[in-house]
Amino acid sequence: TREERRQRKIAMRKQREEYAQKQKEAALRRAADLVHSNRVPIEITRGAAAAQAAANAAVAAAAVPAAETVETPPMEPPYKKGRSSIVISTASDLDQIVTHSNNLWAKYNAIAKEHNQKVNWVVVAKELGIHVKVREKYARMHARAKSRGFDFVNWGHYRIKDYPQYF
Repeated sequence: TREERRQRKIAMRKQREEYAQKQKEAALRRAADLVHSNRVPIEITRGAAAAQAAANAAVAAAAVPAAETVETPPMEPPYKKGRSSIVISTASDLDQIVTHSNNLWAKYNAIAKEHNQKVNWVVVAKELGIHVKVREKYARMHARAKSRGFDFVNWGHYRIKDYPQYF
């Protein structure tokens, strides 16, 4: 009936929201762990050319010869991957991701200077699991909010959609 369909839609929406929240928390946790870990991308220490050569070698080693491939029936199209594994909804989420990205950039830049390399934001964004344009958007939103006097400590629970005058 109509009521059952409505209840099913509500349950599906709630399930999607819970899943998105769990994914966001996990991604923010990974970002925090990344900042505190000793892991450094190969692009920083050996340069982009060496990193690309290593990636190409890994792909070539994992490739299956054409003769061994098996025909598979066409399946449904894959789920479209978004630009970001971190979708922010509150001000504290925004503050966390921008702080993590800035800390990670500072860390990687210090290491890169020792190796006479430069770090660009693409490396940082890739490590965080977000697209570089998404990182730039979040940084702009954060800077705009700070310049407009937003207090991330006291108003961190504010939803970004509800306060466009700050973000």
